Amino acid sequence: MRPLKMSEVPSSTASKLDGLANPFIRKWLGLPRCLSDVGLFGRNTLQLPLHSISLGYKQEKARMVLELRESSDHLVRATGTQVRTGRRWKAEEEVDQAIARLKHREVVGRVQVGRAGLGRSETPLFWSKASKRERKAMVVTEVARSEQERYTIKAIPQARISFLIRATYNTLPCPQNLHLWFGTEEICPLCNTINASLQHILSGCKTALSQGRYRWRHDAVLKKLAEVAESCRREANSRPAAPARHTTQFARAGENINAPAHQTWEGSSHPAVSGT
Repeated sequence: MRPLKMSEVPSSTASKLDGLANPFIRKWLGLPRCLSDVGLFGRNTLQLPLHSISLGYKQEKARMVLELRESSDHLVRATGTQVRTGRRWKAEEEVDQAIARLKHREVVGRVQVGRAGLGRSETPLFWSKASKRERKAMVVTEVARSEQERYTIKAIPQARISFLIRATYNTLPCPQNLHLWFGTEEICPLCNTINASLQHILSGCKTALSQGRYRWRHDAVLKKLAEVAESCRREANSRPAAPARHTTQFARAGENINAPAHQTWEGSSHPAVSGT
């Protein structure tokens, strides 16, 4: 990636290089041509140890921006050299956005990620406490994270994105909107509410609430967990009871405890019997 870093190559050229290299990667892995770059470079369920050329290009340009800004030579810092990357993607703006996100993350503080409890994850490194080298690594990692977000957005089906956006701005064809648009009278098929709104259909129908329709998936997961816990309980109760362990009696100061009878040994070779 160093030739791309040192030369004034626009980001569109790096994207073209990706377009030339990806078919050969698919052919080498035996993958169909319809597989997008999300399956090759995205950090999803199946993470391949591959990195796109455009991602490496952006990371190197971000490093170059930080090297020029935070150079130890004051003359280099005073020149204000701009890293030219074309019109589609600008390295200075990307670095500024990454630094802003890192500072905002420090304001938010340490938050819980995943299903583990508090304190189970590693302590994050914040921007104000990082050294110059650590800040450079943090910015490069943030640039790569923003690129992975693009892959994640591309992996979402178009129908789901359309539903989320239309549900947010109340443009789904619910009975209330159909009455507003076409003048038709529609009712809720469960509770017979006339011209039900979007909020009524998604989370406010009394019949659906009483029948548990909204929490069906959650209850199905809890039911499976309860079955597993019940099977473990029955298995534990069916095991034979463990034999009672011999307890050791401790004598307090000035207290006498009757010692148990000595065990008899067969033969006279044992020291307790032979007296030797």
